[in-house]
Amino acid sequence: MPSAPETNGFQTDRYFCKNGFRMQVFFPMCWNNKTLDSPDHRSHMAYPTSYNGGDCPPSHPVRLPGIFYEAFYSVDQFPHGQGTQPFVLSSGDPTGYGFHGDFVSA
Repeated sequence: MPSAPETNGFQTDRYFCKNGFRMQVFFPMCWNNKTLDSPDHRSHMAYPTSYNGGDCPPSHPVRLPGIFYEAFYSVDQFPHGQGTQPFVLSSGDPTGYGFHGDFVSA
């Protein structure tokens, strides 16, 4: 049986992942070499040209170690096949788009 394609968000009954599903977060790896934080807590960092590698943009020339967060969920005990999906993140998000990770360096 072929794998279901990689998607954004939770699946409906089109694909049932009997082995579970995976959610992942790639953190930015390129730093602007100027500020340790920014008012939006994001613009001081950037992603490389490829999500899993590549060059840093000229605006963020310093490459930092990559952080990758991955979670696997067993879903075979949940109902499926009714055109809906039963999953909701603890934040109340039923789409899966709100899955995120936070990193604090102390």
